[in-house]
Amino acid sequence: MPKGKMKLHRRSLLVLGSLMLLTAGAARAHEQLPTVGGRITNATKKPCANVEVRVLDENGDLLKSDNSDSEGKFSCEHKVCHKCMLEIVPADKTGLATALIENVVGDKNRSFIIELHHGFVVSGRVTAEGKGLKGVVVKVSPVESEPAGHDVHGGGFATTGRDGRFHMTLTPGEKKLQIYNTKYDDLEKRVTQHFTVTSELSLDDVVLPAAKQE
Repeated sequence: MPKGKMKLHRRSLLVLGSLMLLTAGAARAHEQLPTVGGRITNATKKPCANVEVRVLDENGDLLKSDNSDSEGKFSCEHKVCHKCMLEIVPADKTGLATALIENVVGDKNRSFIIELHHGFVVSGRVTAEGKGLKGVVVKVSPVESEPAGHDVHGGGFATTGRDGRFHMTLTPGEKKLQIYNTKYDDLEKRVTQHFTVTSELSLDDVVLPAAKQE
């Protein structure tokens, strides 16, 4: 083979080899992505279709979302993280409460059976000096742990909108509300309070105090 053609042949082989390595690497990376899947039912074990499912990282940023199918099944493949949260958000018109599963391992495949129950709309507002604060994370968790084998997750997750307002549909019981502020440097980063859900509820304004001077 002439030298010129030999050099061109070698160069082509190098390029082809590099492309194959890149393709193989991308395929391996795709194969390694963890998946959160499972099935959503109501209290009578009937599948719940068209329920939004969100996978969030530890900061509350959305990693992936899906909607359950006619059998209540869902599957969310997402990038690897240390811990993540699984949020189940049925449509308001269903009257079903949201569900929040925390501390989900973020680097392995996981599967859940989630039972949704009817709940009550809880609304509130996050403020500072009388002004509503937009973009603040609100997380609600049940105070009492659920009995073993009982897959009801009576919490919720929201980010405050215009004028600092938020709402979620929650199961009855005592709840812990936590505010996570990463947007306003002059205000406290975290506030916690408790409340009890027995019916539709409008909470008093959650006031973020000024950040403590170190």
